[in-house]
Amino acid sequence: QGRFAAAQPRLRAVASEFERLGMMAAATEASLEVAEVLVTTSAFEEAEEICKSAIQRFQTANLSYTAPALTALALMHEAVRSRTATKKLVSHVREYLRRVPYEPQLLFAYPA
Repeated sequence: QGRFAAAQPRLRAVASEFERLGMMAAATEASLEVAEVLVTTSAFEEAEEICKSAIQRFQTANLSYTAPALTALALMHEAVRSRTATKKLVSHVREYLRRVPYEPQLLFAYPA
């Protein structure tokens, strides 16, 4: 609905609660929702911090799909850092991270 200011605190609270509960995949997914809002509103500095945090979560978790997840997050981080990230890219990365645990051989491809 375009109510970005109202969505951010709620999404941040959800991400924090998931992280507190040790649900790192869910915390990352929720934080990428925040990043999507931030990219949409051109708040790239904050979105960059979310990317860094997500990368750290995956490095710490050391899951079977950590390498492909890190590839997707690194590409997103670079796009955010260079201010070329779009809502579509963040959404694509979030969807990829949702699928890769169930499809560990799934390769990440930059969206067209």
